[in-house]
Amino acid sequence: MHQRLLAAAGVALIGLLSACAAAAEDGPPTAVSAAPAEITAPAEATAHNGADIRFSREMIPHHLQMIELAELVESRTTDPFVVETAEKVTAGANEELDQMTGWLKLWNVPPPTAEAHEGHSMPGMLTPGEIAMLEKSSGATFDRLWLRLVSRHLGHGVEMAERALATGRHTPTTMLAGKVVTAEREEIEQIGEHLRK
Repeated sequence: MHQRLLAAAGVALIGLLSACAAAAEDGPPTAVSAAPAEITAPAEATAHNGADIRFSREMIPHHLQMIELAELVESRTTDPFVVETAEKVTAGANEELDQMTGWLKLWNVPPPTAEAHEGHSMPGMLTPGEIAMLEKSSGATFDRLWLRLVSRHLGHGVEMAERALATGRHTPTTMLAGKVVTAEREEIEQIGEHLRK
């Protein structure tokens, strides 16, 4: 009887030790895998500053007006260079608008509305009078005026992007700013070459 009790106790002890060992093996990986998510997510959401917010809030209206300018091209010119330029700037602006709007939402900052650019009060924005001049022109007159105004508009975009590069903290924002500087400088150079022909 005594031996049977000892045997039963031994089996129970072995089972308990096995359970503890299994728990010890399962525990650390769970804790390690959970830690990065807990640490990384808040950092990604908060690693920005006022320069990053300003870049997105100013560049969104800037891009919206660029799209507005590109939409004037279809019925007013047959110049292949003007048409191609309008297509390129529209494609780039649409992609970047989605990125910047997403960042502002992540930071709980309201994105500018679609009507925000209509006041044309921000530096680099075309005035209502300039837009009206474009709307009333066509052919070669439209082409030259459109290219000059777009070149100036892109130049102000470069200035905004350079400011974000110098003072921003959010890595995706500064990466986009660098892309804007390179792409828009290239467009300005190509426009200048075309106007000199």
